[in-house]
Amino acid sequence: MVVSIARKNLFAEKTRFFVSVGGVAFSILLIVFLLGVYNAFQRLFIDYVESFAADLVVAQEGVTDMSHTFSLLDINKMSQIETISGGSVYGLVNRTTNARVREEDGSKIINFPGRKKGENKKAKKATINLMGFEKESGVGGPPIMLSGSKTPGKREIIVDRVFSKQNELTLGDSVELFDEVFTITGITDKNNMMLYTRAFVDLDEAQEVLRQKGQVNFILVSLPDPSRASEVVEKLESNIAGITVYKKSDFAKSNAKALMDTFVPIILVITVIGFATGAVVVGLTIYTATMEKIKEYGVLKAIGSTNRRLFFVVFEQALWSSLLGYILGIFLAWLVSKLVVDVINMVVEFNLATYILALGASILMSFVATYIPIMKIAKTDPAMVFRS
Repeated sequence: MVVSIARKNLFAEKTRFFVSVGGVAFSILLIVFLLGVYNAFQRLFIDYVESFAADLVVAQEGVTDMSHTFSLLDINKMSQIETISGGSVYGLVNRTTNARVREEDGSKIINFPGRKKGENKKAKKATINLMGFEKESGVGGPPIMLSGSKTPGKREIIVDRVFSKQNELTLGDSVELFDEVFTITGITDKNNMMLYTRAFVDLDEAQEVLRQKGQVNFILVSLPDPSRASEVVEKLESNIAGITVYKKSDFAKSNAKALMDTFVPIILVITVIGFATGAVVVGLTIYTATMEKIKEYGVLKAIGSTNRRLFFVVFEQALWSSLLGYILGIFLAWLVSKLVVDVINMVVEFNLATYILALGASILMSFVATYIPIMKIAKTDPAMVFRS
């Protein structure tokens, strides 16, 4: 009887029911999509570092990540690190800068003798995170190649798929960096950080155009026995001044944390807003339906139904709205994620934890939405049925 009453009340006014489901769906869409963006960017920061064929990352003392703090190391430290660690060492250059992707007249950049480099003040620019790696070893290079060569030569560069698409560039086209023209010889993937994309050049080329010959930003260390990583970290920091040494996995997490510490509060605020919106929509729907049937609830109380039993009647109505809204919201989130990938090239990644968290939010919406209606029912006097 209780179940049939709940469903009858809920579906009595179909328009109101669909509005309730739609409100929850858009709330779940917002929550799931934001969590998907969060997951994707966290993976982008972690996956690149974890792709290093190395066990340790050496940075300037106090540096915690590759995005928010600047590291600069003398190249002579590489031989010291190699001697102490007994492993192989590789230099890595990392600098965020602007690349010119078009001439002032909108045409593609073409290098030729006499070309006035650096004078394209009105030329179209794009922000890149330039990575200089040792092409012979490939350590620190692009983990995923879609096309072209993964070993850039003199004045050659590997760019991300999103960068090439947004700027209508392909293999053989050129970009200008620090007054030097680089030819695109490779296209990589999973290096779009939304505000910028990673691009890869040979270490010597990066040091030359950045004017930091004899210096690198990070040193990567491959150990013959990775199980000794913690021991080697302590030994390196004890014997070489001015450095901080991380195990690769720790540095990957530190990179993600540096970005997520600023990203999480924004996601949290918008998620709370989304949750509140869904709870309010369901709450208003259930409250209206309850007040329309308040005399019927009075009859149920008069014939012996307890407040607890009536709570489940109201709660089931809210739960139906929330669960159907959850299913629709998940579908909409998936659909929107496909659209943003195709239209604005934003990366979104859903996982099981995302779906479980969203499901928990939808169920919690049901509890929140039933509070006021059940309080009204609890205060309803069964005698009013007979008085009316």
